[in-house]
Amino acid sequence: MSKRTEHDPVIPTSEAADPRRRVLDLLRRMARATAFGGVALGLASAESCSPIVCDPLPPPITCSNPTRAELQNAMTFTATWVAGDGGALQVQLQLQSSSRTTVTFSSSVTLTQATLEGAASTANTLTVTLAPNAGATAVTALVSFDCSGTADTMTLTLDVSGTPVAGGNVPVTLTTP
Repeated sequence: MSKRTEHDPVIPTSEAADPRRRVLDLLRRMARATAFGGVALGLASAESCSPIVCDPLPPPITCSNPTRAELQNAMTFTATWVAGDGGALQVQLQLQSSSRTTVTFSSSVTLTQATLEGAASTANTLTVTLAPNAGATAVTALVSFDCSGTADTMTLTLDVSGTPVAGGNVPVTLTTP
């Protein structure tokens, strides 16, 4: 019988009978295949990598004529029931701009079906406290804002039809633009 060479794929019968030898041979072949496969996989993944741009901020608002979608993506509108003077429940509406474009809100807010109890604005934020009229199911708020030097307005509708509970949410909908 001839001595087996490293590249000889046929295992001689005397070596084939030895289980230890077969296991070692199998492990060598698997290691070789894994090494080549790992290198190939690494090259394939490195070759297909292209830079991906991920910008977590919403796109800037078109200040000359912002769309409803732009305002909804660049701002958050939240409203909750809060205890006012004398314990009566009021609605606190908060608007916050997260846009890259400078947006400042006017504290002059026009309401229908509610009385304005107070309004305060800071950089990119407006907080309005209002008392809905008795029997009102919806309150409309006309909010003025400045978008990089361009004055504009938006209308929000607050659904106050539910039973008021301190800390409870009030649904807010951007109705115009």
